Amino acid sequence: MFDKLDASVAIASIRAGVDALLDSTLTALTGDQLVELTRELEQQARRLPAVEHRVVAELDERSLAGELGCANTATLLHDLLHLHPREAKARVGAARELTERRALSGELLAPLCPAVTAAQRAGRISTAHAKVIRDLLLWLPAECDREFGGVLEQCLVEHAEQLDPLQLARAVQRLKARLDPDGPEPRDRENHRRRGVTICPNPDGSSELRGHLTPPRPRYGRRSSTPWPRHDRAPSTNVMTAVRHNGGTTRSTKQASGCCARARCRTVAAHPPPCRSPSPPRICAIGPASQTPHTATR
Repeated sequence: MFDKLDASVAIASIRAGVDALLDSTLTALTGDQLVELTRELEQQARRLPAVEHRVVAELDERSLAGELGCANTATLLHDLLHLHPREAKARVGAARELTERRALSGELLAPLCPAVTAAQRAGRISTAHAKVIRDLLLWLPAECDREFGGVLEQCLVEHAEQLDPLQLARAVQRLKARLDPDGPEPRDRENHRRRGVTICPNPDGSSELRGHLTPPRPRYGRRSSTPWPRHDRAPSTNVMTAVRHNGGTTRSTKQASGCCARARCRTVAAHPPPCRSPSPPRICAIGPASQTPHTATR
């Protein structure tokens, strides 16, 4: 893809340009010039990932990872550039989708996302914009992709030039809701597998209670518009929560009302999640001295 001499000259030019910008005095620029410099820097910075995609694609096509003793191209990037494994894998995936491919016959094929590739090479969209669009195209069913995938990609690229990645992601979510109003299929087996409560210790000695409830009980943990009976209300007070787990005791104090403490205890007592630990934890919430403490044991 690259000629050896041309690549070295191009890298030298980039290095010289960056050095010149670092050594320049920005105080002599006017406000309009500084704004234009910011815009130009961003545009060229957005083009650099497109160059990186070509380099990574060449590494992947030549299978240099095996010659260098690495399992795959992502592992090669991780060892060579000290990247996070997730980031290295993401770069390889982007390079495979946003560069030209070669068929078994040797024919050069267009990228899987041609509109995204062209916009990123021109510096009109960023890497974050490209990821949002690629994720949507990957989410599309095969029949929808064949029918209007190209038109949808071009439309999103045009909107990405006017929106930031967060706004574009929100627009994509609304588009998904129109294309699939029923939403994803329910994952009852996965929810049942993840169902449970976990006590996570913190470095300061406190603990956090985390859990996952199955869909039949989604109302617990949400705010209820129905107020508690009058006799259940109590003024705010310090509630001491003690969590005993495997013989150890962790105490944390926080400001809460007595009714909230009783509501939590009633929820745990009515629908206790399964406990996989050998010794089940015991959760005890103590309210004001004039009230009877409620205890929930799983």
